[in-house]
Amino acid sequence: MFPPITCATARRLIDEDAPCRPQSNYGKTKYYAEEMVAESFSRGHVILRSALVYGWGKGASHGFLDWLWGSLSRGEKVRAFTDEYRTPVFLKDFIAAVRAAVSYPRGGRFHVAGSERLSRYEFAQRFCKVMGVDPALVEAVSLDSDSALAYRPREGGLSNERMRTVLSVVPTGMERALGIIRDEILR
Repeated sequence: MFPPITCATARRLIDEDAPCRPQSNYGKTKYYAEEMVAESFSRGHVILRSALVYGWGKGASHGFLDWLWGSLSRGEKVRAFTDEYRTPVFLKDFIAAVRAAVSYPRGGRFHVAGSERLSRYEFAQRFCKVMGVDPALVEAVSLDSDSALAYRPREGGLSNERMRTVLSVVPTGMERALGIIRDEILR
């Protein structure tokens, strides 16, 4: 019925019922906020989790792709992690999931995620291909290479099964989504 999730490695994707063990202050803050929502609203509350939302920014706030394209379009090298895995979700799919979740009468906890688990490096390589940019501008680095970086979990591959089956939101394929973004950028 739905396209299968593909993974760069055989790692199991994290589902909504997996126990949370946040390691950073950022993660702990998100976890405690979820707990407060669940305790305050016993029925009908909605909690949405995502690991990496991508799209083309049009306002003052810039995201990962804005930074990536800004650097690559100037011919600047960028560093991208080979060991930080996510299931990136296209911004338009994220919006569709939010709309579906707030309309879902039972509420619940949903991962809003794409259908491919990949590293930031792999993501940047795909973006280069779609944009016609030399992929050699993307340097493969490990999270361990930046000692000033705040702690980040290596594994952030989220299962989107509940989003697809309960909310009926099927993520746009990454190549198609990046093509849409390319067209927005080059307008």
